[in-house]
Amino acid sequence: MKTCSKCKKEYPATREYFYKHKQSSDSLFPSCKKCHNKLKCKPTISSSKVYAYKWGSGVYGIFENGVCLYVGESTKLYRRICDHHTGYKNPQSANNKQRIPFYKKIQKHSKYVIGILEQCDNHKEREQFYINKLKPLYNGK
Repeated sequence: MKTCSKCKKEYPATREYFYKHKQSSDSLFPSCKKCHNKLKCKPTISSSKVYAYKWGSGVYGIFENGVCLYVGESTKLYRRICDHHTGYKNPQSANNKQRIPFYKKIQKHSKYVIGILEQCDNHKEREQFYINKLKPLYNGK
């Protein structure tokens, strides 16, 4: 039996009730499938944890205390956000060496939050919309 970390209910420790998670000691996510699916609907991601909300394209933003630092777009949101987290922790490990100065700027902001602004197919157009609307500090610099 395994207890869900969110709803605290006990379920059999099987793939029927929990999603597969390679990094866990029992190879299962700590939350049950029902609770995990609820997490996928939340619009923000804390800087300490990254959840796979929905594999898809869209626009995301990086914020600190309500100030928009950066707006970006990607065809693979989850992967792009993971790349950002890795780059912030260790800029020298960035896949793209041109991003190192950007990551060093973001490191100054210790309490940043990455949020998915919109999941859409026309992500390049929507990115420009959010850049004009939010006027981020680091876009185009």
